[in-house]
Amino acid sequence: MAIVMKKEVLTVKEKFKMIQEIENGKKKTYMCQEFGLINSMMQMIWKNRNRSISGVEQNGPRIKQF
Repeated sequence: MAIVMKKEVLTVKEKFKMIQEIENGKKKTYMCQEFGLINSMMQMIWKNRNRSISGVEQNGPRIKQF
């Protein structure tokens, strides 16, 4: 049995990548496992996906990765 760590915060780029993968046909449960999220967090990201996508489109070059 694998231990799944719960991730507290995702970057905007991670959210954008996750949304793209789901739109391309990957299952949400698989993405939860890949990013270490619980289902409710995934549902919240999916519900607010338009906001994440527009943020990346408007500020893509200015997003810094720490």
